[in-house]
Amino acid sequence: MTSIAVTLGTFADFDDILATFDNTRIAPITVAGKQGVLTRGTLLQLNTDGKYKVCTALTDLAGVLVEDVDTTDGDVKSLMYVEGTFKKEKLVAGTGVTISAGIYYYGNIVIF
Repeated sequence: MTSIAVTLGTFADFDDILATFDNTRIAPITVAGKQGVLTRGTLLQLNTDGKYKVCTALTDLAGVLVEDVDTTDGDVKSLMYVEGTFKKEKLVAGTGVTISAGIYYYGNIVIF
């Protein structure tokens, strides 16, 4: 089994985006560079290069960023929620995307 070391930032409040801690699951990811500063709660989609970028359509949603990351200078290792229930008003998506309540990513991401 391969081990991946990830250093997490700090959080003022762990339940700011989560509606519940039940059924949450996270995965290590690489966030694509040159997207600027992304905040905890940013919706992400998988890019063609295997890295994650800000979600531009809810139909492409793959997960929710766990921590703030600065991608200004390049790719960043981080974590993303791949399963959980989230507060709609606390999430961030790409320009022009309206975050709607619903069930996404094969039923693993619930937004209300």
